[in-house]
Amino acid sequence: MKIVYISSLKIKGISGGSIEAAKIHLSLKKLAQKDQNIDYQVISLDKNISFKSDINISKSQAKNFLTRFFLHSNYIYIEWLKIRKKVLNLDADIIILGNSRMGFIAKEIKKNNDEIFIIGHFDNIELDYLKAYSLAYNSFKAKLFKFIESKAVRRDEKMFNDNIDLGLFLTERDLIRAKKLYDFKGDYRILGVCLNKIDYSLKAANNYDLNLIFLASLWYGSNIEAIKWFLNNVWSEINKLDYDLQLIIGGSNPSHNFLKYLGAVKNVKVYPNFKNKENIIPKNSVFISPIQTGSGMKVKVAEALSMGLAVIASQESLIGYEEAINDQENKAIINEVRTASEYIDKIKKQIDLNNIKQIRKRAKLLFNKYYSMQRAAAAIESIINNIKIEKYQSR
Repeated sequence: MKIVYISSLKIKGISGGSIEAAKIHLSLKKLAQKDQNIDYQVISLDKNISFKSDINISKSQAKNFLTRFFLHSNYIYIEWLKIRKKVLNLDADIIILGNSRMGFIAKEIKKNNDEIFIIGHFDNIELDYLKAYSLAYNSFKAKLFKFIESKAVRRDEKMFNDNIDLGLFLTERDLIRAKKLYDFKGDYRILGVCLNKIDYSLKAANNYDLNLIFLASLWYGSNIEAIKWFLNNVWSEINKLDYDLQLIIGGSNPSHNFLKYLGAVKNVKVYPNFKNKENIIPKNSVFISPIQTGSGMKVKVAEALSMGLAVIASQESLIGYEEAINDQENKAIINEVRTASEYIDKIKKQIDLNNIKQIRKRAKLLFNKYYSMQRAAAAIESIINNIKIEKYQSR
């Protein structure tokens, strides 16, 4: 059986999308190594990756711009025009598309050969992602971009939903949104965030009562709004109490104005474009995520658990984490909050617990049980085996 995975991303990257791409690729890699009857190859931006196809793609700002001229929402549309014949000539049994902006690929594959089984992976609902992304940007240029982009995204996602045979969703919410926005009626599976296990060696505990950690893309609208809300409603109030706290904010590409804004706040340490999480996070820390709007599933929550950190987060941040939340081992590890006073209460309780070793043990247990790569590999293998059975029975 020949399986082709097409990702528009760099699978070895560090973004949330790249982490999801790695989930799919590593699961398929494990399956191909286990089953000699699986012929697997991947098409992505990576130059050096196992099972790499000889079909290459590249990304540029010019391709991004030109794609929008054709009312599509992903640069890979331009690349698809160049590689489509090669892809279609691969004679694949299964093609996995890494993002719901690839509707034009799904449509052409189905038109060319209806026998090819298409699995469509949803990082999120891209229309919802666009809305959350643009929250902090209100200029005329930003509004014009959002208008054009929303038209292109809606068009591509509609084609994606109409032409895939199986949708692979991160959360139940994304499935519901696909049904509502695009009348999705296909088969589906829900497989949440899964990460490679890394044994992080965090920094030694410092002299603060507690360090609050917020890691995110610092250019993304809903993340910027979340930080501002937290500083204005929680941080300003809890600092009036008799605690010695530090807020550590780390992430990519913050604007000069945003860095200036953060720099004026007491006991806030900012690490723009940091390289290693373990170099900025002390052991006596708790992860916070006060995000109010968004889509998909927040990867950083799973990363926090993998590092052995407790999490204090909004309802939005914890969508997709219901299994771990309801697990009996979740004793003060994953804390859902809705108001500023609840944040303050949970932070105070984390200080009072003062049991780094026990929290670390339970957080890692929850991660290993629900969000490790082993779970993804088992799920992907089950999906592929079911498709093999269906194809055999239909002959």
